[in-house]
Amino acid sequence: MTAPAKSQVPLRVAGQLGLQSVSAGVLHTCGIAGSGITYCWGWNRDGELGDASTTDRLAPAAVVGSSGFVRVSAGGGHTCAVSGGGASCWGFNLSGQLGDSSTVTRTTPTPVTSGSNLVVIATGGAYTCGVRSDSSAVCWGFGSYGQLGTGDRQDRRSPTPVMGGLKFLTVSTGAFHTCGLAADSTAFCWGLNDHGQLGDSIADTTRPAAVHGGIKFAMITVGSLHSCGLTSAGAAYCWGDNELGQLGDSLELQTGIPNAVTGGKTFLRLSAGGSHTCGISSDSTAWCWGSDVNGQLGGPPTHTCVTAGVSGPCSPIPQQVQGGYTFSTISAGAQHTCAITTDQTTYYWGLNSLTHAPLKRMSIGLPSLLLLCSCVSYRELGTLTPARGSEVVVTVAQPLAIPLEEVTVREVNVASGRVTFADADSLVLAVQQFSSISGAHYPGLGTQITIERGRIATLRQRKVAPARTALLLGLGAGALVAIVTSVGPLLGSGPNGPPEPPPQP
Repeated sequence: MTAPAKSQVPLRVAGQLGLQSVSAGVLHTCGIAGSGITYCWGWNRDGELGDASTTDRLAPAAVVGSSGFVRVSAGGGHTCAVSGGGASCWGFNLSGQLGDSSTVTRTTPTPVTSGSNLVVIATGGAYTCGVRSDSSAVCWGFGSYGQLGTGDRQDRRSPTPVMGGLKFLTVSTGAFHTCGLAADSTAFCWGLNDHGQLGDSIADTTRPAAVHGGIKFAMITVGSLHSCGLTSAGAAYCWGDNELGQLGDSLELQTGIPNAVTGGKTFLRLSAGGSHTCGISSDSTAWCWGSDVNGQLGGPPTHTCVTAGVSGPCSPIPQQVQGGYTFSTISAGAQHTCAITTDQTTYYWGLNSLTHAPLKRMSIGLPSLLLLCSCVSYRELGTLTPARGSEVVVTVAQPLAIPLEEVTVREVNVASGRVTFADADSLVLAVQQFSSISGAHYPGLGTQITIERGRIATLRQRKVAPARTALLLGLGAGALVAIVTSVGPLLGSGPNGPPEPPPQP
């Protein structure tokens, strides 16, 4: 039987292997079995499943040489794990997110440089962070938004100390921001802060900043544009973007101060995903809230959220996952959720992109489409920097030769970031959305594209609420040449945030 493209109810993961832990990433998932072997499944165009191939897997596949892993974390286009002997990573590595001092993509686990004493690891969109046995935090990979906490915005190819000398119990990574729980249970965050996801009133920061409110947390978890914490008493708090209800509070659009999740439930575990959040309550039932465009809440939505003129299903208050299951652990990914029951059965709900028929590889007709543009240097001729909350719309006079099935692209939108006129008299921008000549809209996957100036009919900036349609950057070269051509409303179509800037001159 073919698995559905998406499911609003929990479905069993194929080939049950008695998983003890699970980690949901953007387009793939990994878990560790009681036997000690690590398994991954889903998207594998850049080797993020670690099975020595680039073949997508509908069922769990064993990671090569993984028998000793005790923790695993699935990110954008890469995966990392720790064992008693150190840390290893595999998958996409353009920004150094594997931490092996290179930018070479790996299809099997590769040791992290100086990673022998890492005991905690967390993979973000295109970067990774960890905690050493001495409780110091380190990060590596893509760092343009300060998410590495190294005091600058530089990429790092190997573990680099987080500034401030704080001692951490754990860290959690998102698209462009990171949070950690200090030894005294104080939460600190760093990186992008355009929606208050750092939990303070400051702007973006390249070093840890204490979350406002003075709440002591026992657990912290980071989503795309929001963060959440759980107290030792089981009280859940969230802060950051709330356009899709991911904070569990229907009264806020966003907040930079931790807000209690509506409902007063006591939680044992909490996990922040792309635009949704899930938790396991004290009675071991699972509850989710936020965007439900692909069924990632595991139950019928209660509301319709509207942002940037687009509407979609959501639940701004916790809703119980259907099925009556009792769970021991849960992990919220970009647009799907995975959880393990108390009898060690693994379930998923939400987007199941590998069997999502409309997910197609993009046929690249323009040689100027830049999948590895961060490696290329340009001579900058002029720059337009959109204001926050604005959208740049480029309309082309001649259709672009980028067929999406039978679609010819006419317009390209970018909700934030920078567009640059560069060499060859062209426009370089990070694509978040295509519009076809028929008026249909298609979300992109963080792709950077160039358009010859002669094809540009208009270039304008308009004030709108940013359309949050891009999946996490760092999906890898394989994922960057894919387009989701039919996912219903664009609302909540994945983790989001500003695209990676064009290359610097």
